[in-house]
Amino acid sequence: MIEGNRIVLRPIRLADREQTLSLRLDLEANRSYMGYPYPINEVSEERWIAGLYSEGTRTRIDLAIVDKKTGKVIGLIGVKELDTLHQRASFGILLKREYWRKGYAKDATILFFRYLFDEIHLHRVYLYVLLSNERAIALYKEFGFKREGILRKHYFQSGSFQDVLIMGLLRGEFENLHLNR
Repeated sequence: MIEGNRIVLRPIRLADREQTLSLRLDLEANRSYMGYPYPINEVSEERWIAGLYSEGTRTRIDLAIVDKKTGKVIGLIGVKELDTLHQRASFGILLKREYWRKGYAKDATILFFRYLFDEIHLHRVYLYVLLSNERAIALYKEFGFKREGILRKHYFQSGSFQDVLIMGLLRGEFENLHLNR
């Protein structure tokens, strides 16, 4: 468990399935975060959570973002494509809409990156974001992410193909930011 002032990052539990399911079924939130577009239900959500902690090579880390006041799951944060040899992973975050623009994503990301860089010893974190998602891009720039390229017409959404921006952050860049002091 990783504790901050307003939130806690902890492993996702089977008991969280109703909260995570409602979060992942929010189509508007999922569109802005390039989320999972296929239908899911309680059974598939339970299988997904159980699969996060199955035996085998760890290629991802998924945590619940929990509001300390209410104890409710307000989001998910994690990495996939975790490669410990090359010390890199692909980052993602999903937050309930009522928590947008209130600093929760920023708090969760700072806590999580400290964990990734200090405990997991990653050197690099990268992400994919819709070029049209200006709010997310501005947040990622605050953390020191650099623009690395564009995947043209890479993501199909709402009847058209969208450009996707690739951004990357190195451990030293994060450590040198004022956010980490």
